[in-house]
Amino acid sequence: MWAAFAAEYLPKTPRLCLAGYDTTSDDGGVTVRARLTAGGKTAAIFGEGNGPISALVHGLRRDLGIEVDVLDYAEHALGAGEEAVAVAYVEVRSHGDVRWGVGMDANITTASMKAVLSALERLGVDITAATAPAPEVVGG
Repeated sequence: MWAAFAAEYLPKTPRLCLAGYDTTSDDGGVTVRARLTAGGKTAAIFGEGNGPISALVHGLRRDLGIEVDVLDYAEHALGAGEEAVAVAYVEVRSHGDVRWGVGMDANITTASMKAVLSALERLGVDITAATAPAPEVVGG
């Protein structure tokens, strides 16, 4: 069962990857600068929102013209302590189609962003049509 789940939601070589990101937060919300890669191209996005996922979605919409809405979100840990891995599940809608995406990472923010990208990949969204110059990115 795990093999089928992983093949569908966690491909070893996803077409759409989070190459790096930087987040900042203040009283006004969260800012995300991220680099996404697909098909050998890099797309840079910048977004603001009430949290990292919201900021990522706003950046996708603003900089790449990707219409996407987050409908549901859940997370949990696999394992315990320092060895735990975060798993995030995100349900998104784009142009009337709905898909779930899954992201796994030691960092819950990274797992959440990967989940959004996983859902977009499952929807067949192509970021290579619109690319912007990559901002300086740290972390991720």
